[in-house]
Amino acid sequence: MIKILLKSLVLIFMAFIFNSCASQFNGLNPEVVNRFDLKADSLILVVKVKDTRFTEYYPANVTKLCSENKDCFPWAYWYVHEGKVLDVIKGDYSKNTIKFAMLQHADYIKEIKREWYVELKEFESQETIEKLSTKYFVEHQSSEYSINH
Repeated sequence: MIKILLKSLVLIFMAFIFNSCASQFNGLNPEVVNRFDLKADSLILVVKVKDTRFTEYYPANVTKLCSENKDCFPWAYWYVHEGKVLDVIKGDYSKNTIKFAMLQHADYIKEIKREWYVELKEFESQETIEKLSTKYFVEHQSSEYSINH
């Protein structure tokens, strides 16, 4: 009985170690970086998302469009992502964490958000910043997972 328990503990420990190593950031992937315009004046980060929050908000132009048509429904809503900054590819950003919004139909799978390359812009609307509790939104995004699948 003790041998079985000991073997189980060893297997659990090995699985934990393997899983920890498999999700470590090992540096920039040039194939993903090449998908971005590095000449543009922008902020491009590699982020590991820790939390994603659905919001009931969508752009103002959709609100106007849907108010004119009772059968209309928004195709995409703002999702707010919070994560750890793994690397700064371009721009000036010195914090370890970031919060940003992305207009999307549904939440992305964790494999994409584990090492997510995002080009961020700042919202112009103070009302949107207050509603979403962030000043950043995704202009362009990619990931190694997206390229390979």
